[in-house]
Amino acid sequence: LNGLHVALVDDDELAVASTVGLLESWGCEVTAADTQAGILEALQAAASPPDIILSDYQIAGTADGLEIVRQLRQHFGRPIPAVILSGDTSTATAGIVQQADIPLLHKPVRPAKLRALLQRKTQV
Repeated sequence: LNGLHVALVDDDELAVASTVGLLESWGCEVTAADTQAGILEALQAAASPPDIILSDYQIAGTADGLEIVRQLRQHFGRPIPAVILSGDTSTATAGIVQQADIPLLHKPVRPAKLRALLQRKTQV
């Protein structure tokens, strides 16, 4: 995962800090924000599209994680791999995410599971 550029969106400050620390320990470059507008602004400053998007499903405000993924894919004009993270274990949420054909990991996310999914989703 060394050099993998990860866009992380989560409105939980502690979750962001721990996830950024974990990803950076694996050699990832992380651009993180707590809103849809924030991640777009941060990625424009980074001057390169992310290799993968990690987004919490429930974000404060109007956009959910799926909308953030759609917006970033549209902005960069390509189907960026994505993973939705959520503490919501309801079948309704799982069904919505599954319909979008995006993997869902339930919080708290196990590091080994996240690492395996990142490797699988970003292999060329």
